[in-house]
Amino acid sequence: MRRLVVLAAALALALALAPAGAATTLRTLTGTVTSGVDDTPIEGMRVCVGSTAAASGAERCTTSAADGTYTLPAAQGRNQVTVEDPSLFGDWVDQRWPGRTVTVTSGGARADLRMRPGARVRLWLTATDRPIEPFMSVAAYRVAADGTIASTETSFGNLSRGPDRSRVYGEVAKLPAGTWVLRMEWNQPGGSHAQAWYPNSATARDAQRITLAEGEDLTLDDMPLQPPGTLAITAKGPDGRPAKVAVALFDDAGRAVPGHLLASTTRANVTTLRGLPSGTYRFRVVENTRTTRYKQWHPSAPSFAQAGLVKVRGGATTSVTTTLRYRTPKRVSPPRTRHRGYGLTVTTMPRWSPMPTRQQVRWFRDGKATDSIGRAYAVERRDVGHRLQACVTGYRTGWATVTYCSAPYRPKDTWHE
Repeated sequence: MRRLVVLAAALALALALAPAGAATTLRTLTGTVTSGVDDTPIEGMRVCVGSTAAASGAERCTTSAADGTYTLPAAQGRNQVTVEDPSLFGDWVDQRWPGRTVTVTSGGARADLRMRPGARVRLWLTATDRPIEPFMSVAAYRVAADGTIASTETSFGNLSRGPDRSRVYGEVAKLPAGTWVLRMEWNQPGGSHAQAWYPNSATARDAQRITLAEGEDLTLDDMPLQPPGTLAITAKGPDGRPAKVAVALFDDAGRAVPGHLLASTTRANVTTLRGLPSGTYRFRVVENTRTTRYKQWHPSAPSFAQAGLVKVRGGATTSVTTTLRYRTPKRVSPPRTRHRGYGLTVTTMPRWSPMPTRQQVRWFRDGKATDSIGRAYAVERRDVGHRLQACVTGYRTGWATVTYCSAPYRPKDTWHE
């Protein structure tokens, strides 16, 4: 009997600790993957299904058979179904179930997927100054109808390298019909050449627009690569001391250069951006170690249009110094002191707008700082007849450091008045 009780308790505990997805009811999802051009079945496509419910478990995938069919276990309820060409240089554009979700019932469901042929772009990258590094690639960015360019690449293609490292073949495939721009990029920091837009531009605005039809195979002219330029930024606070900063870089068209495309390092308070093509840039300080909310265009400009232009040349380092200009809190009322016993005490701290997050009190004699820090000050014989003041310094993230002093007080003696 005791053993049965122990087993029942163990079973109850196991059920309580079991993941929510373990109790999900799985049904069967079937379908066929066919060509949207001639309705022929397509073999080898990767089909995945995942429930929209958070507790339904991980995505499940399979590969379409020779006749284009597939079978997958799917959670009962609404599911998302996707299909993709697993090859990096495949012929088909990734697709999603047309209705966005398919509802799987107790009897299962069927989702037939029709693939559309993707466009392909081929080109050669050339270099005369140094070998092309193996961790470079060509990325395609989609251009919307209003001319805006996607912030992240839609598709990318690795380079095919032979013995000649001065001329490397590149290809981007599985592109939907539309307008595109290409960019030569690094897969990891430290590339040998600048990350430039095709055919040889520092800015996305000047990149060549490439309009592709469905299934088109286009060969472009060679893209000559250029040595990378470097931008070294030294930031100083209002007090002239160096400050560690992170920056956001923009081309002269106002488009942000994605951070993952830069080899950015900060050493000895100098932020260095490598891999830039020759061109004109603007940058904005977005944070530093003391003011994480601080933002400022270089040099101390309120907007992009008023920011200073920085010219970067390939194969060279451009050094720039920017001075941070913090906003200054408004001083509302000064600190107040009172002579109590044998010393002075700060009875009321100053008020700012906005209020600082940290305040420090230091005492001054005739305008010169003493060694005394804190809200209480012990009056000594040498203080008699001199002006004593409590000066409070306020610190707040993203704001200038401000000091506000009390009215001067002249002690007549060191004993209690």
